[in-house]
Amino acid sequence: YHPSLEKKPQIVVLNKIDLPEVRSRAPQVRERLQRMGHRLALISGQTGEGIDELMDTVTDALESIGVE
Repeated sequence: YHPSLEKKPQIVVLNKIDLPEVRSRAPQVRERLQRMGHRLALISGQTGEGIDELMDTVTDALESIGVE
């Protein structure tokens, strides 16, 4: 861990959103992470749900630090 990592955009990904127990907890997880200053992406590797949004979020984060 290097202290400079704190200054880089961070995206937390919650997988398995296709499972009801994960989906039901997602709002609580999102709220807690937002208070910490993190973005949360919800995805399902099985169904592909949220993958496009995750890629958009990653693209935006890279553009914000000047990576093309």
